Amino acid sequence: MQKVLIIKRQDQVDTEAREKANWVKSILTSIGLPTDDWSEQLSMDDLRRIRQELKSLDIDILDNCDNGIEIYYQGEPIAEWKRPSFVLRENPRERDPKERYYLEMHLNCRSVFDEQEKSQED
Repeated sequence: MQKVLIIKRQDQVDTEAREKANWVKSILTSIGLPTDDWSEQLSMDDLRRIRQELKSLDIDILDNCDNGIEIYYQGEPIAEWKRPSFVLRENPRERDPKERYYLEMHLNCRSVFDEQEKSQED
């Protein structure tokens, strides 16, 4: 799934963490895991605390060294989040120098659910 977000430069870290957590939650919901009682802003620390429960359900979430995530269900890879890329853009009409530059955050993630949805559309 390719998605581009327009964000303020100072919001880069928070936005990336929030998008990653929401993506993980959406994958786990797609598997059928009840996530309704989880906090709205599922942090990666929250995810680390529930890994034992996920392990008992045969779900593994692995972090890689480049801030990415791989999700396995019953030993099969079902989803992957790669670190987003960022493009610095300028809005020449903006008078405030702090707001003149912004980032395009290009998300790079995929899952078997995206592929199933795409095949259903065809």
